[in-house]
Amino acid sequence: MGNKEIENEFYHFKEMFEQKGKPKERAEILALASQIFALRETILRSEQKPDFYEQQGFKYNESTFDDLFVKKFKDVIDVSTESSEDEDEPVDG
Repeated sequence: MGNKEIENEFYHFKEMFEQKGKPKERAEILALASQIFALRETILRSEQKPDFYEQQGFKYNESTFDDLFVKKFKDVIDVSTESSEDEDEPVDG
């Protein structure tokens, strides 16, 4: 990806995050991102030990990251634009 494409993706992500994310989940994600940012030097200096899957020969790559994090994020913010009719209709009873 070129710099312009990355910038466009960032702004799209930011817009979806702010519009679709639930406030509690947004706060949790922002807190986690802040912790990672604050500890980035410590994290980068730490010894990297292979996890269970790497010990079996598995190699992580960019698509693995997408599968683990990007797709999960899309589930969290519920990117669907369809509204539920059940929520809008009063319940008779």
